[in-house]
Amino acid sequence: KALLGAMEEGARAKLIGDLRLTRFNDHTLTSKVRLREELAACQETGVYRSVGEHQAEVMLVACPIRVQGYQMAVGIAGPIARMEQNLAGYIQALQTTIAQLQD
Repeated sequence: KALLGAMEEGARAKLIGDLRLTRFNDHTLTSKVRLREELAACQETGVYRSVGEHQAEVMLVACPIRVQGYQMAVGIAGPIARMEQNLAGYIQALQTTIAQLQD
């Protein structure tokens, strides 16, 4: 999601249009409309989340970053219960790391 969110709108729209969204469990996003909505919401904060979408009990928070001209993403993942206990702290640590690495 972080990499998609960092893309130019036209390229992102084309890529999403070509995607086949595979269900891994009941929490997996399989709607392109819902994916676009989530990306738009995440773009406001710059923090992208996946809560049980691939592995049912795992949460990931990630931020896009450009390093040496390459678009990348850096994320933190862990058990949902543990991530939720200190989510704000993990996001702050992630954003601090991104700021230090950013071109």
